Amino acid sequence: NKRELLRCVAMATNQHKQSRAQSPISRLKSHHSRAFESLAAALDLDERLQQTEASAEQLRSLISLYRKGVTELEHGLAVRPDSATKANPAKANKLASIQAKMKANLAQAGERLATAEAGLERLRKQPAQSAARPAPSSAFASRATRKQQPHKPPAAARAAPVSSLAAELKGVDPGLANSILNEVLDRSPGVGFDDVVGNEAAKQALREATVLPSLRPDLFGGLRQPARAVLLFGPPGNGKTLLAKAVATEAGGVFFNISAGSLMSKWVGEAEKLVRALFALARQLAPAVIFIDEVDSILSVRGDKETEVSRRLKTQFLVELDGVRAADDDSSDAGGKRKGSGGIFLLAATNRPAEIDPAVVRRFGRRLYIGMPDSRCRLNLLSCLLAKHDSVDVSEAELRELAELTDGYSASDLANLAREAAMEPLRQIRPDRLATVAKAAVRPLRGEDLRNCLARVRPSVPPESLAELLDWSEKYGSDGGAS
Repeated sequence: NKRELLRCVAMATNQHKQSRAQSPISRLKSHHSRAFESLAAALDLDERLQQTEASAEQLRSLISLYRKGVTELEHGLAVRPDSATKANPAKANKLASIQAKMKANLAQAGERLATAEAGLERLRKQPAQSAARPAPSSAFASRATRKQQPHKPPAAARAAPVSSLAAELKGVDPGLANSILNEVLDRSPGVGFDDVVGNEAAKQALREATVLPSLRPDLFGGLRQPARAVLLFGPPGNGKTLLAKAVATEAGGVFFNISAGSLMSKWVGEAEKLVRALFALARQLAPAVIFIDEVDSILSVRGDKETEVSRRLKTQFLVELDGVRAADDDSSDAGGKRKGSGGIFLLAATNRPAEIDPAVVRRFGRRLYIGMPDSRCRLNLLSCLLAKHDSVDVSEAELRELAELTDGYSASDLANLAREAAMEPLRQIRPDRLATVAKAAVRPLRGEDLRNCLARVRPSVPPESLAELLDWSEKYGSDGGAS
C-alpha cells in the first residue's frame, strides 16, 4: 500500500544519507564485503551444480546471486576519493588497490553471469519431455573464463573430484597420494602478479613461460618453446613463494606447494615415492604448478658421504624433471595445439643456489634472481603495508624518506618494521587503560613511529651473502628479478 511504499522510500533515503556520511574507504569496504558474500555463494552453488542436473529454479538462484555481486561491485567502483583521502597517500593507494581488484572481479563475474543466463535460456528452449542435461555456468564456461573466478581460484573447482584420483593412479600408493592432496595441494593461492610488488623482470619472464603460451600455443612452439622448469634464487624474504602462487593463479593451474625440508623429515623413508606420486598427480590434474621451496636441501652437490635415501631421492627427482622437459618438447601437435602431457610447470626456490648439484642446475631452463627491493620498490611496499592499517598519518614525503633509510631491507624486513611501528600507539597507552580504551581514541600510526623502529628492526640479509648471490647470478643466472 501507499504507507508501506513511503516507509520503504524513507528507509532507503536514510540509508543513502548514512552511506554518504561514511568515508570513501568505509563505503568501498561495505560494497566489497557484500559483493564477496554474494559471489562466494554464487560460486559455491555453481560448483555444486556441476555435479548434478541444474533445474531452471537453481539457475535463476545462481543468476540472482551473480547479479547481486555485480551490482555491489559496480557501486564500489563508483566510489570516489574525497579530499581527505587524496591528501593521505596510504588511504588513496588502499582505495585504488581495492577498486582495481573489484574491477577485475566485475569482468569475471559478468562473464559468469552471462554464461548462466545463456544456460537458463537453453533450458527454456528445451521441450518439456526432454531429458537433456542442462549444464550449469561453470560446466560450459570457456577455459579463459574458468581460469579466474572472483574470490576463489580455479584450483578449488578442479580439485573437487580428486578424492578418487589417488586410487586410479597406477604405481602410486593411494595413501601417499591422499597425503599430497590433503597437505601439499594448495587449493586457494588467490594471488596474482598484480599482488606482487617489484620483481618486474621476473614476472615478465614467468608470464612468457606460463600465461602467454596457454593463450597462444601456436606461437610458442619450436625455438619459442618456453622453459617448464624455473629456479628462483635470491636472498630470503623477497617474494619467491608469492611469485610461485601468482604463476598458478595466472596460469589457471592447481598449485602443489611443498617444502624440501618437510619432504626429508615428515616423509622420511618415503620421499622417493612421494616425488613420484607428486608428479603423477600433477600430470593427472594438469595444468599444474609444482613449487618446491628450499630445493637446495634435497638436490645438493652429490658426495661420497651421501646416504642411499638421499641418492635415490635425487635420482627420482632428476627422472621426473627430465620427464617434464621431454613431455613439454612433445606437447604440441602439428596444428600447434597443446597436449595434456606438457601441462606441468616446475618452480623451485633457494637461498643457496651454489649448493645445488650442477646436473640439477642445468635442467632448470631459466634461473631468475629475485633480488632486494630498490628505493622505488620499498616505497611501494611501505605504501601497500600502511594501506592495510586502519589509522595512518604518514605523508608522502615521510614515505620517500623511509624508503631511502631502509636500504638493505628485504620485503619481509619492511613488513616487520611496519608491524613493529603499528604497536607504538598502543605502547603509549597505560596497561590498565588498554582493556577499556575505545579504538577511536588510539592515535594513528605516524612517520616518527616508523623512524624510531628502525633502530629495533634491522636488515636480516648479510651483505656478504648478497655478494655471493650476485656472483652466482652473473655466472649462471638468466635475466631475472632485480626489483
